[in-house]
Amino acid sequence: MRRFAISLQTNCAKSGGGSIGASRHGSAETCSFAPSVTESRNFATVDPAKRPAANSLRWSRRETLARRWPKRAPSLLRLLIRANAIRDRLLADRSLTLEEIAKEEKMVASYATRLFRLTLLAPNIVGAILNGNQPPELTARKLMDDTRLPLDWNEQRRALGFA
Repeated sequence: MRRFAISLQTNCAKSGGGSIGASRHGSAETCSFAPSVTESRNFATVDPAKRPAANSLRWSRRETLARRWPKRAPSLLRLLIRANAIRDRLLADRSLTLEEIAKEEKMVASYATRLFRLTLLAPNIVGAILNGNQPPELTARKLMDDTRLPLDWNEQRRALGFA
């Protein structure tokens, strides 16, 4: 089956000295349109008999976009951002303690400790959360309920539902 790409070439020429289209001052730009057809192997074809109705096509596009760009969980992203901010502060100033950071951030020290433990998550878990590909049952509440996750990344994946 041969496949073709159709494009529309435009050639515009100004007459007078104005903008596109006729204006009150007599300047105009005339354009001619020339369609061109080229053979291509990069375009998919749709058999008109098998083409879905407009509404079903619209829904299938939405479903495809939803699969490609799933909704990110803002609460999980906030947790990771706060956890890495605490880690960065501890690395920048080695004399700081988690209690001091918690006091400055107006949070309880145990919460700051649980946040800090999130910096020990497996990189692919963090990447999945950032991309919005986390399991639907993984919520911020579930992640923060027990942050004493195993240090082994495979066990972390199993515990959080990634494996």
